[in-house]
Parts: sequence; structure tokens; C-alpha cells
Amino acid sequence: MNKVFLCLGGNLGDKFSNHQRVLKLIEREIGNIILQSTLYESPAWGFSAKEQFLNRVIKVETNLDAFQVLEKALLIEKMFGRKRSEVQYASREMDIDILFYNDEIINEENLIIPHPRLQDRMFVLVPLVEIAPHFVHPLLKKDTIQLLDDCKDDSIITKFNVQSREKMNDNKKIKDEIKQTYFEIASQSKLINTAPCCCNKKNNPTYRIITDDYDKIDGYLPDADLKLGCGLPTEYAKISEGDFVVDLGSGAGNDCFVARAITGASGKVVGIDFTESMVEKAKKNAQKIGADNVEFMLGDIENIPLANHVADVVVSNCVMNLVPDKSKAFKEVYRILKTTGHFSISDIVLVGELPEKIKTPATEYAGCVASAIQKDDYLDIIKNAGFKNIIIQKNQPIVIPDGILKQHLNDKEVEEYKTSETKIFSITVYAEK
Repeated sequence: MNKVFLCLGGNLGDKFSNHQRVLKLIEREIGNIILQSTLYESPAWGFSAKEQFLNRVIKVETNLDAFQVLEKALLIEKMFGRKRSEVQYASREMDIDILFYNDEIINEENLIIPHPRLQDRMFVLVPLVEIAPHFVHPLLKKDTIQLLDDCKDDSIITKFNVQSREKMNDNKKIKDEIKQTYFEIASQSKLINTAPCCCNKKNNPTYRIITDDYDKIDGYLPDADLKLGCGLPTEYAKISEGDFVVDLGSGAGNDCFVARAITGASGKVVGIDFTESMVEKAKKNAQKIGADNVEFMLGDIENIPLANHVADVVVSNCVMNLVPDKSKAFKEVYRILKTTGHFSISDIVLVGELPEKIKTPATEYAGCVASAIQKDDYLDIIKNAGFKNIIIQKNQPIVIPDGILKQHLNDKEVEEYKTSETKIFSITVYAEK
């Protein structure tokens, strides 16, 4: 049986899943994988790229000759969309390099073995040393440990954190659930949608979290008000005429149209939402009133699709608490704000830990309570993102009606909760860059 060492790497798409998939394809097309290294993250080599590469080295037993291995490797790369006719160094979903084939030396037009640049690349040598520390390079006559010691590449190579991957999966699951909920809300009538707050599916119109109402505010468009907020951030946002305003989690456009009335024809308002149906709903609402200086974009708050330093004001209404990585989201807000910019954001926070028995009725009343964090932690995230002059503009306790509490708690438990220091708050926070 022939022994071949392959280096696998890519920086596009779901990198971890791509590695799982390529291993199965290699087992099917080339041979039995007998050794595989840890996954390593590394910067692009030979060009600049935003995304890090995820690499590993494997050792395969195969009946194929070296040229057949190359043919199969190219076939597998093609399954990931790779075209070898492209520029030599570029971002890709999967790249397969043949490092060694037994201890053979091959120098043909389409195949050079050992790989001519493996000794120059830390992202190859680090995983290679892990699984074959004493394999001797047939041309250089050095083992892989010596090659690593001699390598001049100063790239930083780090082991891939599988726990981080699991966290990424959890975050994706959260986002998918939120997208589905908002898709359902966008597809329903306004009457059905009149929920207490955020992404609550219980849709009990008997109760409302906030007493503030948009009805008498300039720019208010009833068709854009899906009753999903927990405050009036535009009222506190200190928007001036001509400002560039960004609304994160813009829904059907309610706060955008209110902001437009303040910033005027010389201003610009951009609403960002990650649910396609919501963006389409908002665009239709904008067309109804001829709001040509209001734009709605599909985007993720953890990766806002705007350039640096463009916004004068950022607003958001009961959305940040739904974002899995709140630190990243607030850093994105900081990035898009001008040096003189500021934000005003309404959200749900906690003071004290909610007892387990309270979580169900609280979530029924306000769906966003399920992902709310402690008030102090929320403010720390804002501070750590670089903001200053942090002010709580409004701090309103959310009182869960007895009718909901008594569906889950006995009379004593209801009284204990109502007299405890644990509270749910709707807050509006202001901060400057």
C-alpha cells in the first residue's frame, strides 16, 4: 500500500463542515485515512484575506499511484467549487495539496512531489509534525521537526477550538429560530401580530409591556408598527436634521419612518434586518409614502453591511437582547458610527436572577425575556465596546400581570416574586462614540 500525506485547507463557507465532508470524500475516492492532525487556524499565505484558513494534514493508505491521487484530489476540489485555472493564491472552500507520496521524488509539469513549498509554510509543518515528526524529506534529508525549526514563516498558527465551533452552532440555531419567528410575524396580519413584545409567539393582545405609544408621533405609519418594541428610542436619540440614521432590527420600518420625519429630506435613514420577508414588508411600506431617503437592507447585526464611520445616530428597539454575540454587535455599532456619533437603544434587561418557575410566565408575556441578560452585564458590554457617556434615558419595570403568573405559580409564589428584588426592565440606553 502506498502512503500519501495530504494538506487540506480552506477559508470560505462553513469551514468545519467542509473538513468533515472532505474526509469522507477522500475515504471514498483515494483511500483509508490512517492519521489526521488537529485542525489549525492560520492567516492566508501568499495573499491577503479577511477570513482565516482552517487546515489539517492527513496520512492516507491508497492503491492509487501519485498521478491518480492528483486526479482524485482535483475532482474533490471541484466538488467544492475550486478551479485550478484561477489565480494561484485565492480564498477557497477547499484546497488539497499532495505533500509526500511514499518517499518518491516526482518532477513533472503537473505534479511535483515532495510539495516544493511545504518547508516554507508553518500551516503545513505544524500539523505535519503532529502526526509525522520523524518523516524525512526525501530531497532535503531533514525530518519534519528540523524543517519546522528552520522555517522562516512567522505566521501565527493556533489550534481550532471545537467548543467555539459548538458555540457558533448554538448561535446559528438561535438566529434561525428568530428568523423563523419574524418570518411568521411578517406573514401575518397586524391584528394577529399584536404581541406584547419582541418575538413572543403567544400573541396575547390583552397585555402590553410598554404604555408608550407611537400614534401621535410625526412619521408614524400604522402599517409599519407590528407592536414588537419595548420603548421609543427615536424619542431619545437626539436626531438632528440631515443626520444619517441607522435602525438595527428595523422590522417593517416603524422607527425608520419616525426617524425620517426628524432627519428630514436632507437626511438618510437605513434600516437593517436579517429576515427577508421583513425587509420586503418595509420596502413596500416605504413605497406607499414615497420615502425615497429611507433604505432597507438585509443584514446581520453582528456583521453590519455598512462602511466604517458613516452613521450619525444608531437606534434599535428590543432587538439587541436577541443577538447571540452582543459584544460583537455593539462593536459593530461602534465601527459604523462617526467619531461624533451616538446611539439610543431600547431593550429588555434583568436585575437579579429569575427563578425557574418565573421564566415561563415571563417569556409568555415578553418573548425577549428568554434571551435577556443582567442590566450591569449589558452596560459593561457597551462600555467594553469603547462607548463613553453611557446614560440610561428610561428605566421602566415590566410588571407581569397576575393573570399570567397564576397560571404557573401558587398565590404564595406570586407574592414572593412580586415582593422580591428581582425585576425585568425595559430600558433605553444612550452612549457616545
